[in-house]
Parts: sequence; C-alpha cells; structure tokens
Amino acid sequence: MPSEKFVKYLSKTFQSAELCITDILTSLETTLALLEQLRQEEGPQYKKFKEGYCEETGILQQEPLSFFNVFDSTQKMPQEHSHLATYYNPEVKSLVEHFRGNYLTEEEETSIIAQWPALCTRLVRQKAISPNHVFSKPLASRPDDIKDCLILLGLVLALSPSAAKCERGFSAMNHLKCNLRTTLGQNTLSDFMRMNSLDQTIQ
Repeated sequence: MPSEKFVKYLSKTFQSAELCITDILTSLETTLALLEQLRQEEGPQYKKFKEGYCEETGILQQEPLSFFNVFDSTQKMPQEHSHLATYYNPEVKSLVEHFRGNYLTEEEETSIIAQWPALCTRLVRQKAISPNHVFSKPLASRPDDIKDCLILLGLVLALSPSAAKCERGFSAMNHLKCNLRTTLGQNTLSDFMRMNSLDQTIQ
C-alpha cells in the first residue's frame, strides 16, 4: 500500500464516528501490519520514520486500557465451563477497581464480578458477531443476569477512542462564528452547533 493511501486509511479508520473502543485493538493490529509492510518496502521517508518509531512500544499494554479487551467477543474464549467461570476475572476486578467510588456503588461492584460468568457465556455463543451487534440488544433490554456488568460496559463505551469528533466540533464553531459574525450570541451559536453535529439534513 502506498504511503499516501496508508495515511488516508488511518484517517478514515480512526476518525470514524462509528469507531468503538472494542474495535481499537483490531484497528491498531491492522495498522501495525501495514506499518511493517511499509518498513519492508523502504521509501525516501523511511529513515525519518524509523527515527521516530519505537519497536519496543506496546499497543494498548498500559493499564487499564489493556483490560477493555474483556468485552471483545471476537477473540478466542474457552468453551469449558470450568475455565469460562474464571476467564478474565483479574482484568474485570481491575476495571471495577478503576471505576470504584465515583461511578460504581459497593453493591454494583460485587454484582459485576458475580455476573461476569453469565456475560462470558453470552459472548461465547456469539463470538462470530461483532461487539457492536453483540451488546446492542442487552444494552437495550438490560437482562437481570448481567445488568450490573452492562453498567461497566457502558462506562467503557463512554470513553471515546478518538478526539476527532471534538476537533470537528471546534472547526465547525470557528466556521460558524467568524469575523463577520462577532455579534452572534451564545444561545444561537449553541443551536447552530447542535444542528451542525446532526448527520441528517434539517428541513
């Protein structure tokens, strides 16, 4: 893949409004594969790239980011109930610990760990389906056997994997309130910003 197409791919992937936190690892692994391809096909900018690239730097290895992988339904999971009962338990406990206090009650903390095997069972049954489709129905219906686990999932999904949408918002604000619209009030600007953020045309 030529370097210009590679940059276009990265921009399109990581600035997508549909990018989900559970898709980050797959996208980064694909990016690393493409980077390796570029490394083997040395171009005029390779030396400069090599100076700024650290091969020892891991991707999503820093906690607690690495723990988000527990919600990835596409990964290989154990089929035996004995192994499934303890699958990713330390990581789930670490996530609970990370969100403790401000976001989770003591009762929810205990329930999340107790309900985790039930959620794992659901993931095993639907491992061939993308995480977005796997979790959309439970998040809407909130089944009792995993309802507290869904609170943890909601916290994870609320974390934006990209600042692209925020940056587009600032660009839109600068476009709306330019030098020719210095008297534009805050309420009107907020309304225009809200209209601009909608994907569909307002009649």
